[in-house]
Amino acid sequence: MAIRSPCPDINIPEVSLTEFILNKGKCFAERVAFIDDATGRTMTYGEFCDDVIRIARGLNDIGLEKDDVIALCLPNMIEYASIMYGAQMKKIYNNANPRYIFTLTTLFEKVKNASSSCTHLQEIFTVDGTIDEARSYDELLKLGCEGELPDIKYLPEDDVALLVYTSGSTGDQKGASITHRNLVANVLQISSPMVSPYSNNDVTVATRPFTHAYGIVFGMTEVMPIFMPEINKPHLGVGIPLPNVEFKVGPMELEDVIQDLSGVESVVVVGVPDEDYHELSKAFVVKKPGSSLTEEDVISAVKASLDRYRWLHGGVEFVESLPKTASGKVMRRLVKENMLMKLKNDN
Repeated sequence: MAIRSPCPDINIPEVSLTEFILNKGKCFAERVAFIDDATGRTMTYGEFCDDVIRIARGLNDIGLEKDDVIALCLPNMIEYASIMYGAQMKKIYNNANPRYIFTLTTLFEKVKNASSSCTHLQEIFTVDGTIDEARSYDELLKLGCEGELPDIKYLPEDDVALLVYTSGSTGDQKGASITHRNLVANVLQISSPMVSPYSNNDVTVATRPFTHAYGIVFGMTEVMPIFMPEINKPHLGVGIPLPNVEFKVGPMELEDVIQDLSGVESVVVVGVPDEDYHELSKAFVVKKPGSSLTEEDVISAVKASLDRYRWLHGGVEFVESLPKTASGKVMRRLVKENMLMKLKNDN
């Protein structure tokens, strides 16, 4: 069964992440883009775009190429975004064997020791000041005041923009590849008027680390977010699917739960048409003789066993029998065809 977003599909432009962000930023050049709560420092979208371009020029001047790795070992800070977009990153993080690393002066020695086995590492930059062993972020900005912008051709759907790593709590850290198109699409999805409660004048507090997929998206996204709470529509409990999103709900999971109920002879779950979500799960149940099983019993059993979006939002219908093959298998397709025919006749 397919559950589809009730929101209209949106157009996803074929552009890189940085090109997308710069185009948006130029439209709001005079507005404040970032506020550093610790220092009170602010940066407008115009200043942010200038820094991104200067970082891009500076990295291009010192030899950064498309497939090189940039690692960021930084807390949430304004410079994080400037470096991330300016680098037009292919990959991040230390075990991806970076060519350049950006960190704090207080973390320099730790980062230096941790990256000692990185065979491709060329230089470590410090973002919050200058030390004898490293050039600073400000020096890179000055280097990028002039010079050519890197002419990099991207395939947004295929080229990886970020590697977002798991915490490693159950084993080795694993990097999830997120493409330029993934990130551009997600920004557009969560800003869709159908799902977003925010306007261009609202301020968002960046509580998530920028190293986290959600922090990247909400600070400007393993698994990108596909659900968003929405005020004016009924939803499946975790929010409504974002625009352009469709996912599958396996009927056999629900059937296994229902079949285990003592009063059930046989059951089949199919998708019933729904104006908002395309399809919702509905169970057709044959009760055993003498069973007092109710619709609420079936629904409660499913609620107790499965995630909310897998619940029987299409309801339960008790029937005398279900069509079966010669081997006794319920003919799901025929059940659905009969249901659709009945719905058509009723309408």
